[in-house]
Amino acid sequence: MAQTAGEIAFSRPAITVLGSGNHQHIKKQAALYLDHLDIQENIQVTIILSKNLPKTLHGITRSYPLKLADADQVIRVWVDANLNREYQSLVLAHEMIHVKQFAKKELVAHEDRMIWKGTTFYNFGDYDRHTPWEKEAYSTDQKLARLVPRAADKNNMLEASSKLTVNTPASDDKDYVKIELDTNTKNLIACSKTSCDL
Repeated sequence: MAQTAGEIAFSRPAITVLGSGNHQHIKKQAALYLDHLDIQENIQVTIILSKNLPKTLHGITRSYPLKLADADQVIRVWVDANLNREYQSLVLAHEMIHVKQFAKKELVAHEDRMIWKGTTFYNFGDYDRHTPWEKEAYSTDQKLARLVPRAADKNNMLEASSKLTVNTPASDDKDYVKIELDTNTKNLIACSKTSCDL
């Protein structure tokens, strides 16, 4: 699609994090989820860590079509900043599934109705766990949340280390090959029988 003057063009989903909390952690996590869900659409995702969500909701996702181009949209995600880190990861995973639904136009929101894969739903209320888009999100969110690496101390996950280490059995099953990836520089080192430092 050719870009005209005044249009916003994203090369991949752009992620912004606002509010109170660890912005870098949330942004890395959201990027991991978006990659896993194969979201390559031109969207702007804004994640707002809020301490003021209704007590009955831990996350909310809304889509706003850009007035400049029909293909692009802004998606806002609110996540309860008061949740512990592990539960916040699950809520973010759940909301990223809704981001996928909006980005791929599986779910289209209108003021008085929702359209899910061509079927219109009226009077569903603000939240109904039994709608097909919520069923999909609930059936997938835990699997998606498990993609986030866990550090030894769950309170410091992702920030605890810039190394990803994998030990694999060598051919004789007595030795192990240790593979380390520096997640900041993406440098890869492979060693046999010994410890590797990046």
